[in-house]
Amino acid sequence: MSKEIPRILLILIFCLLMTGCIFFPWWISRNSFLDTFLNGSYLSVMGTIVSITVASCSNIYLRLGQLEAAGRGPFPGTKKALRKSAFSLVFIFSAAFFILVLRGAIDASGRFGAFLNSLLICGVFFFCSVLLDITRVAFKLPSS
Repeated sequence: MSKEIPRILLILIFCLLMTGCIFFPWWISRNSFLDTFLNGSYLSVMGTIVSITVASCSNIYLRLGQLEAAGRGPFPGTKKALRKSAFSLVFIFSAAFFILVLRGAIDASGRFGAFLNSLLICGVFFFCSVLLDITRVAFKLPSS
């Protein structure tokens, strides 16, 4: 699978959600599932994903260092991409925390509430695409 497919899907989902914000804001801002999920439980799920994934990234990073030390090849691009993926997960988690605090502090209804919910949904899909990329890197590593 190409690395471009998750990016294209994320852009497509973002465009669909923004279209929904414009034409169907009531569906995104007053959806009972989204109201229930996009709160503290959202942060709990995302925080768990971030902590496990960053730990896994560090293990993969250390394994790449061991392979380099054993002369199995340089992996500068892979190590850089792994660092970038881990930091992007932390950044998106921080942004989601800020969005949830903002959403709770003001009256986030109508189109603005739909916009904030859409950003949070895009965060979930971004997390999934980063996890897919990290999984792809993990299974490309030599086993010994």
